[in-house]
Amino acid sequence: MAARSMRSPSLRPFDPHRDRAAVARLWASALGDDWPVLPDAVDRLGAGHVLLVNRSLVGMIAVDPRGSITFLAVEPAEQRRGHGTRLVGRALDDFRRDGLAAVRVGSGGDHYVWPGVPTSCTAALAFFERLGWAEDDRTTDLVQDLRASDVVERMEGYPPPDGVDVAPAGPRLMADVIAFEDTHFPQWSRYFREPHDGVLIARDRHGSILGSLLLDGPGRTASPYWPLLGDRCGAIGCVGVMPEQEGRGIGTAMVAAATRLLVDRGVHRCLIDWVVRVDFYGRLGYRPWRTYSMRSRGI
Repeated sequence: MAARSMRSPSLRPFDPHRDRAAVARLWASALGDDWPVLPDAVDRLGAGHVLLVNRSLVGMIAVDPRGSITFLAVEPAEQRRGHGTRLVGRALDDFRRDGLAAVRVGSGGDHYVWPGVPTSCTAALAFFERLGWAEDDRTTDLVQDLRASDVVERMEGYPPPDGVDVAPAGPRLMADVIAFEDTHFPQWSRYFREPHDGVLIARDRHGSILGSLLLDGPGRTASPYWPLLGDRCGAIGCVGVMPEQEGRGIGTAMVAAATRLLVDRGVHRCLIDWVVRVDFYGRLGYRPWRTYSMRSRGI
C-alpha cells in the first residue's frame, strides 16, 4: 500500500515562474524532434494545471480561459495511465465553472501555440478522438525560402491591378487601417492594434483602403516557431481584401509586395500560418510546412 500511495498523482495550478523549466523539459521529452521546445511558446502558457507523481512534474495542461486548451503533454513513460484524461477533465470542469458551453483545442482564445492538433502528433489525434473532440476543419502553415535567387523576379510578376496602389501604411494611416479591420475583418483588429513590424495596404485612386496584411521579421519576434525556421525568419499574416474587391488580384499583389519587402529586410524563411486557401499562396511559391486538425467539443 505504501508503494501505491507513493505513485498517487496529484494536480495543482500551473505556476509560470516555478514550473517553466520543468515544463520545457516535459515538452522536449513528450514532443521530441518533431516539435522541439519553442521558448517563446512556453512563455505564452498561462492558466492551467500540472500533474505530479512523486513530486515530479509529469504532465501539464494549459488553457485560455476564453475557451481553448493551448497545450497538453504527458511524459512518455507516464502515458496510458489516464493522466492526460485527468488533465483534460480538470480543464473542462474549469470551463464549465466559467459558464462556457463549448471549447476548442489549440485556438479559440487570445493566445495559442498551434491552431489545432498538429497532424504529425498521431497519438494526440487519437487521444482527442477517443475523448469526443470532433474535427471541424484542417489548416496549414506555409513556408518559403526567400534566399532563392528567383524570388524577387517571381514576385514582380504579380503587380496590383490598374488603379490600385500597394504600399506600407505609415503611422498617419493606422486609424484608417484599424477602421477597415473593424468593418471587414473584426477577428483581426486586435492584431493590428498590437506592436508589429509593418502593415501593407492596397488603396484605390481615391485613397480608400481595399485590403491589408501584417508582416514581421526578421527575428525571433516574427514567430514562436523561430527555433524551427531560424533566427532570420519572417511572417505574413491577416491577409484580407474587402469582399466586393476579391478576384481582382489585389490579395496576390499584396502578398507578393510583402514578400519582396521581407527579402529586402534579409528574411531567410517566411511563414504564412493558419492557411485554408493553400493554392492561393502556392502560386507565389509558398509550400505546406505543418498541418493541424481543428477540433472542438461541447461541455
